Amino acid sequence: MASTSAYRGDSLHQLGWSELFHKELPNKEIRNDVTISGLFMLSYNSKHNQLGRLDEHGVIRHRCVELCPIGAIAMHFFALFHIQKISETNFEPDFSDNAKKTGHGLYGRCAWYDYKVFFALAIDKEMSYDNHRDCVKEMYGASDILISKVTHAGRNYAAQKAHQNGVSVDDTKALGG
Repeated sequence: MASTSAYRGDSLHQLGWSELFHKELPNKEIRNDVTISGLFMLSYNSKHNQLGRLDEHGVIRHRCVELCPIGAIAMHFFALFHIQKISETNFEPDFSDNAKKTGHGLYGRCAWYDYKVFFALAIDKEMSYDNHRDCVKEMYGASDILISKVTHAGRNYAAQKAHQNGVSVDDTKALGG
């Protein structure tokens, strides 16, 4: 996810289920009425966004399944539900007085609003920076890759690939917010 969207490492380990969404994007290179599907992540409190601006970081399908970020997230959720067998999630909203008092009002309150995409011990607790760094270092180590900017490596990679594929300098800078 980080290497295709330039999403910050510290934001990635805080990413919640409720911060993922789907959007159709116009593909004018083919035709004006053609769209492609994208998976987007919201970021509103990152290192360079302390004022709560709502940023969107998106990814699209890659033709190579091994490089597809959407397929990777799909496999991640498949593994959570079918391999690790996390408990069944109840998607029904709670409209009790307690839910209204916490500000959930019209849409009610759902437990999955607190679930994290990447977590360490419990699905509703965000992964710590240290845990995130250790997981990424282990993955790089298994591939004999030595790296110093562990959780920021994806951002550098995304910028390099964008530039290599003809993206302007200004658009490359905008890639990661």
